[in-house]
Amino acid sequence: MDFFKVILRPFRVIFILLCKLMTGLVPKDKRLVLFGAWFGQRYADNTKYLYEFCLNKKDIKPIWFTKNYDVYRNLISQGKPAVYSKSLKGILVQMRAAMLVSTVDYGDFNIYLLSGCMIFDQGHGVAIKRSHDKGYETCYQKFFDALIHLNVKRYGVGTNPYLIEMAHDEVPVPDDHVIYANMARTDVFFDERLYDHRNDFLNDIIKDRKVVLYAPTHRLEGAIPIEVDKIFDLPDIQEICEQNNAVFIIKKHFYHKDEKSNLDKYSRIFDITNEDVETQSLLCKTDILISDYSAIYIDFLATNRPIILYPYDYKEFTDKIRGFFLCMEDNHVGYKPNNPAQITDCLKHVFDDPTDEVHQTGRDELRNKYYNPGQKLGTSRQYLYEKMLRLLNLESQGKIKNEEQHN
Repeated sequence: MDFFKVILRPFRVIFILLCKLMTGLVPKDKRLVLFGAWFGQRYADNTKYLYEFCLNKKDIKPIWFTKNYDVYRNLISQGKPAVYSKSLKGILVQMRAAMLVSTVDYGDFNIYLLSGCMIFDQGHGVAIKRSHDKGYETCYQKFFDALIHLNVKRYGVGTNPYLIEMAHDEVPVPDDHVIYANMARTDVFFDERLYDHRNDFLNDIIKDRKVVLYAPTHRLEGAIPIEVDKIFDLPDIQEICEQNNAVFIIKKHFYHKDEKSNLDKYSRIFDITNEDVETQSLLCKTDILISDYSAIYIDFLATNRPIILYPYDYKEFTDKIRGFFLCMEDNHVGYKPNNPAQITDCLKHVFDDPTDEVHQTGRDELRNKYYNPGQKLGTSRQYLYEKMLRLLNLESQGKIKNEEQHN
């Protein structure tokens, strides 16, 4: 199978070039902006919050672009403008769009119809670890990436100049195409109206109890399982939750959605990985976050609530999977246990001191590194919307000056 893929590569390159030539000849509607997320499969993340903010704006015409028919049907039933990628309308709309707003760059859209437009990538997390699994990019993949972006202007969100400098070798856009802004999804912590009511079933789980959320990053896109019964002492977790009127909720990365855990005998422990839960709204209800190398804890910094980092496989992760921009040794946002017994003790400490004051300085320091110091928390959507307008209006001049870069 791999042999035939290699044989077909030249034909695919020719086909992409022909599609780009055709799409590039189609006049663009400067007000037409498409939004997509997670390879076109989900309605979530930064682009969802920005899209919904733009729905009542008259300056642009926002449309959600999806490759998932269920997502398309659900949005249409709510009266929200959306197109399905495989429909004729979806093809024509992408060819006409002046701007594509993404979470995973071109993966959210039809790669054969990218020409003469802008991609404004919001990202789906800030730079803690390197962007690719070790050994991921081959020469052909690098060539293919460059080919897809041919005749496409790329812009991206960076939350802080410190991050761009730290991860400079992996930033895919020119320095003057980086827009410094906090992530749109963090606005949910400061505006209750943004809470996603698909999560109302969580009320049946949480009731009036405190919430401990375990939200780890993926391991090789799900190839290495996250076995919660081995990395936690579940009977101890159950007992701690009973003593502190709490529940322990597990929300793995969606790459691990096929993993099953038998939690029937634990009345305070729930695995909601396969539930239709909007992550940011879940964080709003979280009192203590347990994570590892996931950028989710950077979002959670905005709440100033306790964080526990549980790098149980740190050596294996760093040696075989990904490197880091931010070393675990330099991270002082919370306790850092590395085995089941230690994490049980750390949870006890945090329940005894709900503010986790001992790590307040560490949280403040990292927040200053990972958030835009010149921007008020809770204003990201308005800030990014204004940048979108400016990009669309100034695109004919070929350049946008980023004022925040010089503050």
